[in-house]
Amino acid sequence: MIQLPSIDDRTALIVVDAQQGFDQADWWGLRNNADCDQNIAALVNEWHRLSRPVVFVQHNSSNPLSPLHPSNPGHALKSYMSGTADLLVQKTVNSSF
Repeated sequence: MIQLPSIDDRTALIVVDAQQGFDQADWWGLRNNADCDQNIAALVNEWHRLSRPVVFVQHNSSNPLSPLHPSNPGHALKSYMSGTADLLVQKTVNSSF
């Protein structure tokens, strides 16, 4: 179980760009954080278990060759992004904020 810091009822978990296409090293290069997916999965599972709000942000690339283009399999969210997000935000630019 994850030990969460003190949070109030207005706190949401926002997961940005956890998409299958980011595993394509030939497009992005090698990943530098081997535990990233495991850590995100643990947070998502814990947030759902606590019935706290979860927001998924998904990149919709406009480049048809990009793994993150909506027509490509890499556009899909990672398998650990299970459960329903309280909000799904789709974006076409690199920054979510």
